[in-house]
Amino acid sequence: MENMIEMPVSKLPSLLNVYRNTGENLFIWGPSGIGKSEVVRDWAEDVAAADGLTFFDVGGEDMPDENPASIYGFIDLRAVLLDALDVKGGPYMDVEQDMTRFLKASILPQIERHGAQGLLFLDELPQAFPSVTNGLSQLVYDRRIGDNYRLPPGWQIVAAGNRKADGAATQKLGSHMLNRFGHVEAKEDLDGFCSHLAKKNRSALVGAFLRSRPELLHDMPRNGTVFPTPRGWFRVAEFLENVDDKELRFNLCGTHVGMAGASELMSFCDMVSQLVTFEEIVRTPRVAAVPSMGSPQGVAASWAIVGMMSRRVDHDTMGNCIEYLRRMPEDMQPMFILDVRARDESLTENSAVSAWRRDNPDFSL
Repeated sequence: MENMIEMPVSKLPSLLNVYRNTGENLFIWGPSGIGKSEVVRDWAEDVAAADGLTFFDVGGEDMPDENPASIYGFIDLRAVLLDALDVKGGPYMDVEQDMTRFLKASILPQIERHGAQGLLFLDELPQAFPSVTNGLSQLVYDRRIGDNYRLPPGWQIVAAGNRKADGAATQKLGSHMLNRFGHVEAKEDLDGFCSHLAKKNRSALVGAFLRSRPELLHDMPRNGTVFPTPRGWFRVAEFLENVDDKELRFNLCGTHVGMAGASELMSFCDMVSQLVTFEEIVRTPRVAAVPSMGSPQGVAASWAIVGMMSRRVDHDTMGNCIEYLRRMPEDMQPMFILDVRARDESLTENSAVSAWRRDNPDFSL
């Protein structure tokens, strides 16, 4: 979008940290499926863990039976599904005062019900009805709605949404609303997505495949229905883990990333099954086969091996994996370290990793 800062999805947590400290509102823009919602939720979970608070997914579970001061609530409001009364609360007659008042909306943060700290996530805000965004405007401006609701001081507001250029059915947000947010445009981020797969312990094959075909991470054609996105590839990684039937797995993958992407991935998986095994790498790291880099197939095979090792390595096998890794192209070696760190940070506190880092002083975690 014109005149807007662009930032890879994996870099957004650093921005969210600053906005949490300042108490200001952040709006994250970007195409469908790029990972906006996922990164916000993951960041909120990390904040709760870092502060020693219990993460409470409001609506997804019952509130823990704890002091609200120890709770970090997360409310994901899909603005596109709301109407004005969901935000403003239902009206009632105060006969004694001869006036109309509004009840508090149950979906908005309240300390006793949702925790003393938390994040109110206004997702799909540009897709909401104008009556809803108008109802939310005072909350965004002044952290209150009418004379009966105040946003708790420990709560933060973050919004997200698609742009009109993304083919989304957007409503025009007024400048008075937009000017109450800081704005950033999220960009696709292959390394960040691969780290996310590792962190969530999903199939490393998807990350390895996308590193050999990075243009397929997010490829949204005009007027397309099924197209590759990070969200779709994450679902595909789940299918690779849990579905054994080859034909069914192909069909399931195709429902999320399209037939072309699913076909390429299945061919890649077939090729991987014929490569060197993890057991061979651990047993004979100095002589185990390393793919030739003279063809696209060799590059793809190398990425597959990096992904396989990062998923299976542990403290006992790290030394041999690093020894084998040193025989691979230099640009692939840092990706192994980063993926391992995303999966289990303690694995990088290893003498073999330390030795590799001493030999690669330009790399930093």
